[in-house]
Order: sequence, then structure tokens, then C-alpha cells
Amino acid sequence: MAAVVVGLAAGTFLLLAANGSIVSLAILAVMLVFLVTLSIPVLKRVLLALALLEIPIQLDIYLNHEVAISESSTVSGFNISVTTIVLVALYSLWGAEVAAGITRRNLDLKAGLPSLVYLALVVISIVVAGDVLLALYEIVILAQAILLFLYLLHHFRTRRDVMFVLMVLIAGLILQGVGGLAVGIADADMPLWRTTKVDIDDGRVLGTFKSPNNLGAYLTLLLPVALGLALSSADRLYRRLGGLAFALGSVVLVMSFSRGAWFGFAVSIGWMLVVAWRRKWLVGLAPVAVVAAALLFFVMFQDEILLRVGEYNNQAARSRLPLMDLAFEMIRDAPLFGVGANNFAASLDPYVTVEFSRDWIATVHNKYLLVWAETGILALLAFLWVLVSAIRTGWRGSTTGDRLLAPIALGLAAGIVANMIHMTVDRFHFRPQIQMLWVVIALILVIPRAGRVSNSTPAGLEQDAFPASAGTHSSVRAAE
Repeated sequence: MAAVVVGLAAGTFLLLAANGSIVSLAILAVMLVFLVTLSIPVLKRVLLALALLEIPIQLDIYLNHEVAISESSTVSGFNISVTTIVLVALYSLWGAEVAAGITRRNLDLKAGLPSLVYLALVVISIVVAGDVLLALYEIVILAQAILLFLYLLHHFRTRRDVMFVLMVLIAGLILQGVGGLAVGIADADMPLWRTTKVDIDDGRVLGTFKSPNNLGAYLTLLLPVALGLALSSADRLYRRLGGLAFALGSVVLVMSFSRGAWFGFAVSIGWMLVVAWRRKWLVGLAPVAVVAAALLFFVMFQDEILLRVGEYNNQAARSRLPLMDLAFEMIRDAPLFGVGANNFAASLDPYVTVEFSRDWIATVHNKYLLVWAETGILALLAFLWVLVSAIRTGWRGSTTGDRLLAPIALGLAAGIVANMIHMTVDRFHFRPQIQMLWVVIALILVIPRAGRVSNSTPAGLEQDAFPASAGTHSSVRAAE
């Protein structure tokens, strides 16, 4: 429960930082002073919570940003965010501990190998990039995601660690759900939460994102995780929070009207429910509640849903096909090394012939084609290695019989499956998508270790800053 409180408090902290009023800035100053007074273990947990909640809120700037470049769906500028600052602080503390001999544990590079190989291949693409600066823009974002991933992989080892990160993510999902409902249904005026009128009369909810599809990617990644928590043997309060986050996020997902996200969500949740039913995780009225909620969502938005689904052949959908043709042309010319990270739009001129003169020209809306075209076939294989190995690890974790961690592992794997489906129709190269994806991958890789390590902290390692509740202790003991 402490993690949820910290998560909600950190989210409020970040929202106050974004608001900019005198009162908000005064409260922000008080909270900054409070952070300085914390002990090192608690400070590290609070800093991590700030990073995990800031990623979707996006309190950042892009140095050297050019609007013309960003309009072609290209990352423009060096990203500096609250998460960047947190990473500097966390790695500085880590370095100080190593120098002082407080920690001697080696970094688990084997578990992180697929991600490190992918990062290396993206960095190597600078050699063939027509615009090196554009390549560096994307590499900076990816490098920060990998650094956060490695920090989690190294420092988090127990069930309590998993629950801490998980509950911070759930707190962020609840914040997105509440804010999305407020602007989407109540038409409230809230800082950062936005809607836009695209394709439907009532508008599409964006949450704290600049695109409904980016919001959809965030939700489809974390909603299966929330469902996994609700199906687990964690304390009842945690399960209820997971169910609340799942319900709120599902409604907001519908209001995003992102068809790729809908399809990924349907497949991943369907998979989870089948597995949960076969393993007897669905107890009591849970199956009835899930079906009733699905029917309620459909009744509430049936006209908009049917209209949106029936628009598959509209201009928005058709406009993506020429981009795929351009991607295949680019791949045909440079299949091994690509044209350089984040250089797709910058390399289009030789390929935009007369036949494309009436088409919308931008970065291809397919992550797999984009990775192949920009960084080559080896980078694409490494990227698939990252995703598939994470799903396999999550699936193995879900078969252990551990009623606390197994449903959570399944939810994490299902979230990646949902994102992989969504990647067939979207770019997935902006910061919130990339960094949150690697946070989930880190959790998946930590879970097998957490299943083996006793919940009591080994000698020589720091104590957990936020102990689990009594209910969670009993669940952990039962699982062990």
C-alpha cells in the first residue's frame, strides 16, 4: 500500500510541477525539501517512483527541437526529462555505493543481453545515417530506457521489489484513468489531460499523451498487468486496486478510439482469461464481473465503436499503405544496415516518385518495418529477440504455480503481446512507449529471480524501503 501512496503522491508532485502556478510552485518547493531529508534507501525508491510516473506525463524538453522535423513523425531534439535527472541521481548513488564498498553485486548482463545488443546495433547505425544528429536524438531516448531497465534489473530482486514497482505503475494507470474520464466524459478542465476531435463527433481522449494511439499503447501495455494483479493472491486491497485500474483504464482505452490498441487489448486479455480459467484463477463472481464490464463498455460506446471499426477502409487507414510501400523500397536498397536510426523521413526524397504525389508522406506506421528500414535486419532480429524472450520468460513465470507472481508474470507478457500487435500499425519510437516497454521487460526478468529469492533481504543488501502489508506477507509466505 505504501507504494500506491508514494505513487499517487509522486504523480501529484509531477502534475504540480507542470501546472506552473505560484501555489503549485510553492508546494513543489516544500516537496523538494522533503526529498532531501529522506534516507538513501527511501530516496532511491521515491526517485524511481517519480521516474515511472513521469514517463507517461512527459515533463521534458527537446533541446535543438525543430517543428518541421517533428511534423514528419521524426524524433526532433535531445530529450531531457525528469526521468533523465532521476537516472543521473540513481546512477550517482549507485557509483558512490560501489566506490564505498557498500554493494559488490555484479550487473546481470546475461539477462539484459538482448536489449544491449539491440542498443549497440542502433548506435552502429550512425555510421550509415544521412543525418547523424537525427540518429542521436533517438539513441538518447533508447539509451535512457536501457539505463532504467538495467537499474531495475540490478537492484530489484524480491517479491516486495516487484510489488513496489508494480503498484507505482498501477498508481500511474489510475491517474490516467481518472484524468481521462474527467476530460472524456465530464468535460473537465484539467492540466495535461487533453482530447482531440478526430474521426468521431465527441473527440478522442489523449490522456497526458500527444496522440490517442500513444495513449492506447500505454494502456494496452499496462491493463493486462493490472488484470494479472487482480487475479493474483496478493492482499485484497492490492487486488482491488488492480481491478480499479483495469476498469478505469479500459474505459479510457475505448475513448481513445485507437483500433490497433483495441485489437491488441482484445487478444491479450482474451489470452489471459483463457489461461486464468484453465488454471482456476477465476474464482467467485470474477468471470461474471469481467463479462458484465465488457458488455457495459460496449453499450456505453456502441455507436462510436461500430463507427470506428467500420472505418477500416477510410482515408486514415489507406494512407498508411503507401508508407509501407516506401519502407519496402528503402529496405530493398539497404537491407543489412538501413538508412540510420530516426532517418526514415529524412531519406524519403529519392523514393517519393510521381505515384506517391497524392499520398500523405511521413514515417512508416509499422514498428517492425521502421526498425528494419532504419537500422537493418540484424537490429530487427535483435528487437524481436528482446520482445520474444521477454514473453517466453513471462510465460515460464506464469507456469510456476506461484499464485502471487504467476498471474502478474502472465499479465506482463500479455502486455508485450498487445504492444507487438499494435506495433503493426504504429511507429512506437517516442519516449513514453519505449521507456515504459523496457520497464515492463525489466519486471518480467526480475520475477523468476524474485520467485527464488527469499522475501527477507540477504545480508549486505539494503533493506526494503517500503515493506509489504500484512496481507502481502501472508501471500508471499504461502507462495514460498
